[in-house]
Amino acid sequence: MNPLVSAVRVPASPTNSLDVLYSFPKTKIRVLLLENIHKSAVACFESETFQVECVPKALSEDELVKRIDRVHILGIRSKTKVSKTVLSAAKRLLAIGCFCIGTDQVALADAELLGIPVFNAPFSNTRSVAELVLAELIALSRKLVDRSRDMHDGVWNKSANGCSELRGKFWASSGMVTLDRSCPCSLKGLVWMCATTMCVPFSRWEMGAPARQWGNC
Repeated sequence: MNPLVSAVRVPASPTNSLDVLYSFPKTKIRVLLLENIHKSAVACFESETFQVECVPKALSEDELVKRIDRVHILGIRSKTKVSKTVLSAAKRLLAIGCFCIGTDQVALADAELLGIPVFNAPFSNTRSVAELVLAELIALSRKLVDRSRDMHDGVWNKSANGCSELRGKFWASSGMVTLDRSCPCSLKGLVWMCATTMCVPFSRWEMGAPARQWGNC
């Protein structure tokens, strides 16, 4: 039987001539969450009566190999590397959840051969970074850093010389891929101040490609 299937087969008995397939009890499913994954994820798994173990740091390959044998669901972030060696030792692993933008820290080809799905949720982190980018854009356009330094020096500078609004400006970015769409959408949702959004791809896949017009989000 495929060890990745979340079920157990009861062999035939004198009173039962056929094998019977039963669902694997959720109370026996073990979840290992690494790198201080948010407590809301822990609460979600525990609400399903899973056995949850949390580790506040990333584990090395050797440490993960020692723990992975009895784990059914593995949750990681960007520092944990799930190599072919780790996957080979994961006899009960049903799924890997990457609580980060990418999945390149997992040996995806080997996971696919073993039938282990790998999930991630890129947009949650992307939105957070997009908001940080927008905050920095506003701070720079309004010279907030300069005004803050003046205040700490005891200078009350009310001048707006050199400051500008973002309204009507062009958004252009290079090499941020996912953020290229998220930032303009956030700008539009903030105060409708992004007149035109442009993306200049600059990655190993799109090197030298022409600028694209995203239009409305």
